[in-house]
Amino acid sequence: MQTRTFQARNAQEAVAQIRNTLGPQAVVLQVRKVRPSGWAGWLGRTAIEVVAALPEPEPAQATREALEELKRELAGLRAIVERQPPFTPAAAPSTPPEDDGPVEPGELTDFLRRLGLLPQFARSLALSAAGAAPAAMNRRQMLALVQSLLQQQWRVPPPLQPHALHLLVGPPGVGKTTALCKWLARLVLRENQSARVWCADGERPNLSETLRLHAELLGVPVARLGGHTPPPNPSASATWQFVDLPGIPWQNTAALEALQQRFAACGPVQWHLVLSAAYDTSLLLQQARAFAALPLAGILVTHIDEQPALGRLWNLLCGTNCSVRFLAGGQNIPGDFSPATPAALGPPILWADSALFDPPPAPVAAGKASAMQTVADW
Repeated sequence: MQTRTFQARNAQEAVAQIRNTLGPQAVVLQVRKVRPSGWAGWLGRTAIEVVAALPEPEPAQATREALEELKRELAGLRAIVERQPPFTPAAAPSTPPEDDGPVEPGELTDFLRRLGLLPQFARSLALSAAGAAPAAMNRRQMLALVQSLLQQQWRVPPPLQPHALHLLVGPPGVGKTTALCKWLARLVLRENQSARVWCADGERPNLSETLRLHAELLGVPVARLGGHTPPPNPSASATWQFVDLPGIPWQNTAALEALQQRFAACGPVQWHLVLSAAYDTSLLLQQARAFAALPLAGILVTHIDEQPALGRLWNLLCGTNCSVRFLAGGQNIPGDFSPATPAALGPPILWADSALFDPPPAPVAAGKASAMQTVADW
């Protein structure tokens, strides 16, 4: 807001100056008596000094302009989605990795640690494989063994219930609201589903304007769920129903218990924990274990664009009873939002070739990179 200062002999003169300069919409911010400069001040006369300004545009107008801009962007995104051909997975390499020498003692544990597993989980998996590993294991066999070990750790999330109440919970700052907007865009634009959202208040109010704007663009109704408002009944509707909850510090066990009690009697409920891949691995484990006090239906991991080596997310599967359901990255909506798979957590050398479980092939042609060179590149 830009202000202007006016000096006049009386209030009528000040009002006239303000209207002539700023117009009738101007507002007065401050009025005080001053001593004028020159002879009038020496003679002891006083004047009034008025600070005035034009008001900022109404928030509603600014919101409408932002909404129109978002609608234009959404129309462009919809046109791009409709023009895209059906997705066809790339064919796996036809030649399996090369059998490249024996594995040294401890190499399996070292590989698991380079993958991103914490030392205790790397040692535990290596010990569990001691009975299944060949006496003289080569590197190709080690890769097949690692793939098998990780597949054993993978948990398939429970099926999503379209008519349940889906609650997104997590620590502050992990990107819950953005992840919910991405999920809504996937349901509405790609799957032609209908949805509804409630913004729930917690210990602090939930004032997310981003969710309201994107929900309006998608035609998704948004309602407020105050601290004393009864939770919605999901069985009364045939649409997907979501509750956007404010962030809860993972150390606040009392808040988690109160949250679970609040939604305990509102019919079928699925809790979705949202965590950020950008956080330290030990912190991720602490947060997942704390929120596991809720009956979680899976973890939604955000900010994967900030952590390209996602192998460390295997620690969530090794160190908790939770499953990973979705991976999301970036701030763009729809943006990156896809179901989590073992292959998505990497590394690519483990999942690019289904022939890892087959007997060793004939020697490959000279010039092919070895499997361990690929791992080193990764």
